[in-house]
Amino acid sequence: MAANASVAAILRSNPPQRWTSADVKRWLESIGMDVYAPIFEATGVQGADLITMTADDLKKRCGVSSLGHRTQLMSQIAVLSARANSSIKREGDNKSAVSKRKELLETLYPDKARRENKAAMDEKLLEAREMYWTPDDRKERGAVEQNRAEKLAGGRGMRP
Repeated sequence: MAANASVAAILRSNPPQRWTSADVKRWLESIGMDVYAPIFEATGVQGADLITMTADDLKKRCGVSSLGHRTQLMSQIAVLSARANSSIKREGDNKSAVSKRKELLETLYPDKARRENKAAMDEKLLEAREMYWTPDDRKERGAVEQNRAEKLAGGRGMRP
């Protein structure tokens, strides 16, 4: 029971996917597999590696040749994987209600979100133009665009 308490303490300190090799070593010691701690440390196994390990990885990469030890490690790794997945879900739940609502609306109405985004970008562009263009620049720019439109219409055989 003391081993389970120390595993719980390690899990409370950090989710398994963020463990360093020192945390993995502490975990191995707490489950009674400290004989493999130097090998895990030497191969650089961290929490993210640990929760995705297979029995074949344990045998080839970490040298766990005993079937009983591999089975015990795999069952403990399965527990860690479940804890890691639940901590990932909890981190996703921390989003604010506003951002969740926005994501929902964007999935329900993608065109509206695109239109709003384009309108905001256009507004910023107009603000930038107003800031740098003087009234004379705007008059000149308008005349240039009008001449260009007349030339395009005239080139196609159309009258302005």
